[in-house]
Amino acid sequence: MKGIMTYAVVIPAITFVLLEITLRAYAAVSPGFVFPDNRENQWRGKPHSYHYDFQINSQGFNDVEYPYEKPDGTYRVVALGDSFLYGVVPYQNNFLTLLEKQINGRETRVQVINMGIPDTAPRQYHALLVNEGLAYDPDLIMVHIFIGNDFQIPEKNRSYALYGLKFLLRLIPEYSGVVVNKNSTYDDTSATLREERYLAVQREKVGILDPDNRDFPERIERGMTYVEKIAELARTSSSRTG
Repeated sequence: MKGIMTYAVVIPAITFVLLEITLRAYAAVSPGFVFPDNRENQWRGKPHSYHYDFQINSQGFNDVEYPYEKPDGTYRVVALGDSFLYGVVPYQNNFLTLLEKQINGRETRVQVINMGIPDTAPRQYHALLVNEGLAYDPDLIMVHIFIGNDFQIPEKNRSYALYGLKFLLRLIPEYSGVVVNKNSTYDDTSATLREERYLAVQREKVGILDPDNRDFPERIERGMTYVEKIAELARTSSSRTG
Protein backbone atom coordinates (compact mmCIF):
# COMPACT_ATOMS: atom_id res chain seq x y z
CA MET A 1 0.00 0.00 0.00
CA LYS A 2 2.84 2.35 0.87
CA GLY A 3 4.49 1.64 -2.49
CA ILE A 4 1.30 2.45 -4.35
CA MET A 5 0.95 5.74 -2.49
CA THR A 6 4.56 6.60 -3.32
CA TYR A 7 3.98 5.99 -7.01
CA ALA A 8 0.75 7.99 -6.82
CA VAL A 9 2.75 11.01 -5.63
CA VAL A 10 6.05 10.59 -7.48
CA ILE A 11 4.70 9.88 -10.98
CA PRO A 12 2.39 12.94 -11.13
CA ALA A 13 5.21 15.09 -9.69
CA ILE A 14 7.68 13.91 -12.34
CA THR A 15 5.06 14.38 -15.05
CA PHE A 16 4.38 17.92 -13.86
CA VAL A 17 8.09 18.80 -13.82
CA LEU A 18 8.63 17.39 -17.32
CA LEU A 19 5.57 19.26 -18.59
CA GLU A 20 6.85 22.48 -17.02
CA ILE A 21 10.27 22.07 -18.64
CA THR A 22 8.72 21.25 -22.02
CA LEU A 23 6.38 24.26 -21.97
CA ARG A 24 9.14 26.65 -20.91
CA ALA A 25 11.45 25.35 -23.64
CA TYR A 26 8.71 25.67 -26.25
CA ALA A 27 7.83 29.22 -25.11
CA ALA A 28 11.51 30.22 -25.29
CA VAL A 29 11.70 29.11 -28.92
CA SER A 30 8.22 30.21 -29.98
CA PRO A 31 6.78 32.90 -27.66
CA GLY A 32 2.99 32.98 -27.52
CA PHE A 33 0.14 34.61 -25.63
CA VAL A 34 -0.71 31.65 -23.38
CA PHE A 35 2.25 31.79 -20.99
CA PRO A 36 3.64 34.65 -18.87
CA ASP A 37 6.53 36.37 -20.57
CA ASN A 38 7.93 39.86 -20.08
CA ARG A 39 9.72 40.07 -23.43
CA GLU A 40 8.51 42.30 -26.21
CA ASN A 41 8.07 39.34 -28.58
CA GLN A 42 5.34 37.46 -26.75
CA TRP A 43 2.41 39.16 -28.45
CA ARG A 44 4.22 40.31 -31.59
CA GLY A 45 2.33 39.49 -34.75
CA LYS A 46 3.40 36.56 -36.87
CA PRO A 47 5.32 37.98 -39.86
CA HIS A 48 3.27 38.05 -43.08
CA SER A 49 0.12 36.84 -41.32
CA TYR A 50 -3.13 38.73 -41.71
CA HIS A 51 -4.80 41.31 -39.51
CA TYR A 52 -8.23 41.32 -41.13
CA ASP A 53 -7.52 41.88 -44.84
CA PHE A 54 -4.10 43.46 -44.30
CA GLN A 55 -0.88 41.44 -44.40
CA ILE A 56 1.38 42.61 -41.59
CA ASN A 57 5.04 43.18 -42.39
CA SER A 58 8.08 40.93 -42.07
CA GLN A 59 8.85 42.31 -38.59
CA GLY A 60 5.45 41.32 -37.19
CA PHE A 61 4.12 44.89 -37.03
CA ASN A 62 0.72 46.00 -38.26
CA ASP A 63 2.22 48.26 -40.90
CA VAL A 64 3.74 48.28 -44.36
CA GLU A 65 7.40 47.50 -44.96
CA TYR A 66 9.89 50.30 -44.32
CA PRO A 67 13.55 50.08 -45.32
CA TYR A 68 16.03 50.92 -42.59
CA GLU A 69 17.64 53.53 -44.83
CA LYS A 70 15.59 56.70 -44.62
CA PRO A 71 14.78 58.28 -48.00
CA ASP A 72 16.11 61.80 -48.54
CA GLY A 73 13.73 64.54 -47.48
CA THR A 74 11.68 62.19 -45.27
CA TYR A 75 10.67 62.95 -41.70
CA ARG A 76 10.45 59.60 -39.93
CA VAL A 77 8.46 58.83 -36.78
CA VAL A 78 8.81 55.63 -34.72
CA ALA A 79 5.71 54.94 -32.64
CA LEU A 80 6.00 52.68 -29.56
CA GLY A 81 3.07 51.33 -27.59
CA ASP A 82 0.85 48.35 -26.92
CA SER A 83 -2.42 47.10 -28.40
CA PHE A 84 -3.71 50.66 -28.81
CA LEU A 85 -1.09 51.09 -31.54
CA TYR A 86 -1.35 47.62 -33.04
CA GLY A 87 -5.08 48.24 -33.27
CA VAL A 88 -8.28 46.23 -33.15
CA VAL A 89 -9.44 47.93 -36.35
CA PRO A 90 -8.14 47.28 -39.88
CA TYR A 91 -4.84 48.86 -40.91
CA GLN A 92 -6.47 51.56 -43.01
CA ASN A 93 -8.51 52.73 -40.00
CA ASN A 94 -5.63 52.71 -37.51
CA PHE A 95 -5.05 56.21 -36.11
CA LEU A 96 -1.35 56.12 -37.03
CA THR A 97 -2.20 55.24 -40.62
CA LEU A 98 -4.66 58.14 -40.71
CA LEU A 99 -2.11 60.45 -39.08
CA GLU A 100 0.50 59.65 -41.71
CA LYS A 101 -2.03 60.16 -44.50
CA GLN A 102 -3.24 63.51 -43.17
CA ILE A 103 0.23 64.94 -42.51
CA ASN A 104 1.67 64.06 -45.88
CA GLY A 105 1.31 66.65 -48.61
CA ARG A 106 2.98 67.87 -51.75
CA GLU A 107 5.96 69.29 -49.89
CA THR A 108 5.90 67.02 -46.87
CA ARG A 109 7.03 63.42 -46.72
CA VAL A 110 6.37 61.73 -43.37
CA GLN A 111 6.64 58.07 -42.44
CA VAL A 112 4.95 56.94 -39.22
CA ILE A 113 6.26 53.48 -38.35
CA ASN A 114 3.82 51.57 -36.16
CA MET A 115 5.85 49.34 -33.82
CA GLY A 116 2.96 48.61 -31.47
CA ILE A 117 2.93 45.19 -29.81
CA PRO A 118 -0.02 44.13 -27.63
CA ASP A 119 0.47 43.57 -23.90
CA THR A 120 3.77 45.44 -23.66
CA ALA A 121 4.82 48.23 -21.31
CA PRO A 122 7.58 50.89 -20.96
CA ARG A 123 10.29 48.30 -20.29
CA GLN A 124 9.49 46.54 -23.55
CA TYR A 125 9.15 49.85 -25.41
CA HIS A 126 12.71 50.70 -24.39
CA ALA A 127 14.03 47.28 -25.41
CA LEU A 128 12.23 47.45 -28.74
CA LEU A 129 13.64 50.90 -29.46
CA VAL A 130 17.19 49.79 -28.63
CA ASN A 131 17.01 46.52 -30.56
CA GLU A 132 15.05 47.68 -33.61
CA GLY A 133 13.61 51.18 -33.54
CA LEU A 134 16.81 53.21 -33.67
CA ALA A 135 17.87 51.34 -36.80
CA TYR A 136 15.16 53.28 -38.68
CA ASP A 137 16.97 56.57 -37.88
CA PRO A 138 13.84 58.28 -36.51
CA ASP A 139 13.44 62.04 -36.29
CA LEU A 140 10.72 61.65 -33.66
CA ILE A 141 10.01 58.87 -31.16
CA MET A 142 6.43 58.71 -29.94
CA VAL A 143 5.79 56.76 -26.73
CA HIS A 144 2.14 55.94 -26.07
CA ILE A 145 1.34 55.24 -22.42
CA PHE A 146 -1.86 53.52 -21.31
CA ILE A 147 -2.23 54.06 -17.58
CA GLY A 148 -4.62 51.11 -17.32
CA ASN A 149 -1.91 48.46 -17.63
CA ASP A 150 1.42 50.04 -18.56
CA PHE A 151 2.35 50.29 -14.89
CA GLN A 152 1.34 46.84 -13.77
CA ILE A 153 3.91 44.67 -12.00
CA PRO A 154 5.03 41.99 -14.48
CA GLU A 155 4.28 38.40 -13.61
CA LYS A 156 7.30 36.37 -12.57
CA ASN A 157 8.04 32.80 -11.58
CA ARG A 158 4.58 31.53 -12.45
CA SER A 159 4.20 27.90 -13.42
CA TYR A 160 3.71 27.57 -17.16
CA ALA A 161 1.76 24.36 -16.64
CA LEU A 162 -0.66 25.99 -14.21
CA TYR A 163 -0.90 29.10 -16.39
CA GLY A 164 -1.75 26.92 -19.38
CA LEU A 165 -4.44 25.15 -17.37
CA LYS A 166 -5.88 28.52 -16.35
CA PHE A 167 -5.97 29.53 -20.00
CA LEU A 168 -7.87 26.39 -20.97
CA LEU A 169 -10.39 26.64 -18.15
CA ARG A 170 -10.97 30.40 -18.13
CA LEU A 171 -9.99 32.26 -21.27
CA ILE A 172 -11.27 29.97 -24.01
CA PRO A 173 -14.88 29.78 -22.75
CA GLU A 174 -14.98 33.56 -22.24
CA TYR A 175 -13.34 34.71 -25.47
CA SER A 176 -15.77 35.35 -28.29
CA GLY A 177 -13.41 36.92 -30.82
CA VAL A 178 -10.47 35.84 -32.95
CA VAL A 179 -7.49 34.70 -30.88
CA VAL A 180 -4.95 34.83 -33.72
CA ASN A 181 -4.52 37.03 -36.76
CA LYS A 182 -6.39 35.80 -39.79
CA ASN A 183 -7.82 37.11 -43.01
CA SER A 184 -11.29 38.15 -41.95
CA THR A 185 -13.80 40.95 -42.28
CA TYR A 186 -13.95 43.61 -39.57
CA ASP A 187 -17.32 44.10 -37.92
CA ASP A 188 -17.53 47.15 -35.68
CA THR A 189 -20.66 45.79 -34.00
CA SER A 190 -19.06 42.53 -32.86
CA ALA A 191 -17.78 42.17 -29.30
CA THR A 192 -14.31 40.84 -28.56
CA LEU A 193 -15.14 39.70 -25.02
CA ARG A 194 -18.38 38.70 -23.43
CA GLU A 195 -19.88 41.53 -21.42
CA GLU A 196 -19.33 39.89 -18.02
CA ARG A 197 -15.66 39.26 -18.82
CA TYR A 198 -15.19 42.81 -20.12
CA LEU A 199 -16.65 44.25 -16.92
CA ALA A 200 -14.40 41.98 -14.83
CA VAL A 201 -11.34 43.30 -16.69
CA GLN A 202 -12.42 46.88 -16.07
CA ARG A 203 -12.93 46.18 -12.35
CA GLU A 204 -9.37 44.85 -12.17
CA LYS A 205 -7.97 47.97 -13.85
CA VAL A 206 -9.98 50.52 -11.87
CA GLY A 207 -7.96 49.57 -8.79
CA ILE A 208 -5.29 52.05 -9.88
CA LEU A 209 -7.71 54.82 -8.88
CA ASP A 210 -8.03 53.49 -5.33
CA PRO A 211 -6.46 56.07 -2.94
CA ASP A 212 -5.33 53.15 -0.76
CA ASN A 213 -3.35 51.62 -3.61
CA ARG A 214 0.02 52.28 -2.00
CA ASP A 215 2.18 50.43 -4.51
CA PHE A 216 0.96 52.40 -7.53
CA PRO A 217 3.45 55.30 -7.07
CA GLU A 218 6.25 52.74 -7.14
CA ARG A 219 4.86 51.26 -10.34
CA ILE A 220 4.68 54.71 -11.91
CA GLU A 221 8.27 55.45 -10.92
CA ARG A 222 9.47 52.12 -12.27
CA GLY A 223 7.67 52.58 -15.59
CA MET A 224 8.78 56.17 -16.02
CA THR A 225 12.38 55.09 -15.53
CA TYR A 226 12.20 53.40 -18.92
CA VAL A 227 10.45 56.38 -20.47
CA GLU A 228 13.35 58.53 -19.26
CA LYS A 229 15.79 56.05 -20.81
CA ILE A 230 13.93 56.41 -24.10
CA ALA A 231 14.16 60.20 -23.83
CA GLU A 232 17.91 59.92 -23.21
CA LEU A 233 18.30 57.70 -26.28
CA ALA A 234 16.36 60.28 -28.28
CA ARG A 235 18.71 63.03 -27.13
CA THR A 236 21.85 61.07 -27.97
CA SER A 237 20.51 59.96 -31.35
CA SER A 238 19.31 63.44 -32.35
CA SER A 239 15.69 62.32 -32.30
CA ARG A 240 12.87 63.95 -30.37
CA THR A 241 10.39 62.26 -28.05
CA GLY A 242 6.71 62.89 -27.79
